[in-house]
Amino acid sequence: MKLMTPDLLHDYQKKAVNFQCTHPHSMLWLDPGLGKTITTLTSVTHLIKSGFLRGVVIVAPIRVIRLVWRQEAAKWEHTKHLKFSMVAGTKDQRTRALLRPADIYLVNYENMQWMSETLQTYFIKKDRPIPFNGVVWDEISKCKNSATNRVKAIRKVLPHFDWTTGLTGTPASNGYKDLHGQFLVVDKGERLGTSKTAFRTRFYKKVGPYKEVAYEDTEDTIKKLIGDITLEMSAEDYNPLPDLIVNNIEIEMPDGLHGIGMENSVV
Repeated sequence: MKLMTPDLLHDYQKKAVNFQCTHPHSMLWLDPGLGKTITTLTSVTHLIKSGFLRGVVIVAPIRVIRLVWRQEAAKWEHTKHLKFSMVAGTKDQRTRALLRPADIYLVNYENMQWMSETLQTYFIKKDRPIPFNGVVWDEISKCKNSATNRVKAIRKVLPHFDWTTGLTGTPASNGYKDLHGQFLVVDKGERLGTSKTAFRTRFYKKVGPYKEVAYEDTEDTIKKLIGDITLEMSAEDYNPLPDLIVNNIEIEMPDGLHGIGMENSVV
């Protein structure tokens, strides 16, 4: 298989790479199909090569860490050399993978609390640097609730990351209330605060005993607060698909074939 080269990256992907590499904390809101994976792998490669990063942990759903990141890196000339460690499986397997030298460590969200505890046991409490000083949050919307155990656990090791980036195509599917936890794990609470209660009090008012509604200026205020580290791109603007063309083709079937095996046929 012929490997792809960096010059094949689209201009909007190069723009995203530059954004990640020039912002220690960043959020990429990119629609599916715009290449968040290779964009981020390119950024990680550059930052490791420059000496800014010694390694990165990529946090993603289990299917994504198993089937996406290593496979994408292997397709490109400039990322094929990256050494991955799959932090999955039994507790012993995960521990060995975390202690194994690598450029990129892959872990799923369900193991975040375990990883935080293990890093503290083997590295932080012994005053040793953790294996990576960068973190990629793939599908970061899974951190939208800052009150969950996974977010609480990872906050204990956030000070040890010099570079963080969040990736998603659906940042606020249920409203801007979803953003607090996501930005908390990216910028350590610098823009939207560290307290979920304070965030809700600031931007939402209670209507009745159980319902909250946003103030009129909530959306604009939040956008201004997060705008400096957030890059948003839509497929419609950067990777438009051609108009749908429907071409109906009529064919005449032999008499003996009518109604035979049609439930399994594909035309």
